Amino acid sequence: MIEEATYNGLTVSMDVVTDFEKHRLESFFSKEPETIRWIDELMGAGEVFYDIGANVGVFTLYAALRHPELVVRAFEPAFHNYYRLCRNIEINRAGALAYCLALGDEPSSRAMDLASTESGSASHWFEGGASQREGATPAFSQGALTAPLDTLVDAFGFPVPQHVKVDTDGYEEHFVRGARQTLRDARLRSLLIEVTNSDGSRERIVRAMREAGFHEEHPLNSIPEHSRIRREQSGNAHIENIIFTR
Repeated sequence: MIEEATYNGLTVSMDVVTDFEKHRLESFFSKEPETIRWIDELMGAGEVFYDIGANVGVFTLYAALRHPELVVRAFEPAFHNYYRLCRNIEINRAGALAYCLALGDEPSSRAMDLASTESGSASHWFEGGASQREGATPAFSQGALTAPLDTLVDAFGFPVPQHVKVDTDGYEEHFVRGARQTLRDARLRSLLIEVTNSDGSRERIVRAMREAGFHEEHPLNSIPEHSRIRREQSGNAHIENIIFTR
């Protein structure tokens, strides 16, 4: 069933089949206010935005529709979410291209265990790893290809993005290691990374970003409605969005 969400004069349509998708639509503009404002305020015509770990495309759609002349590329390796991502792009006639690909620290082909095969679900993990969701067991295992961002830019001619969103369910540090060269390119202006504060991962990501010329002092990181507050109240204080800018 195609349902709609409207915010600030912009209407986004999604093909809603599962409860996961329904929740994503209903919380479209309230779940991560800092992300919506980041898209609104930092992105513009002619720039390139990469949505890495796009799921069914909430932020892919919003960016493409809010800024019609923005070049949008979305990456989602889970088969069920990738189909729905493409379907939602089609419904909205959004100017975005989607790739069934994970972005990590090295080229690889391996199994990815899915916590659920319902579209809109998350907390999947790669063979040998673990889910962010405690106690999760594989509902299905699929093959997945992984490539570093640097490889996409160098070997496949992808444009250097100006803005990147990274939400890969605990694999964000792998992305950062595979993007060392691109992170140092001055054309890349901002990244929003969902970091998991466990085993020192947050500190390592922040340090790597600082070494690449970024800082985490953007005002959007401290707005009163930041999703960090919601996560603290729900017992997920170890996960937070950080916006890095030069």
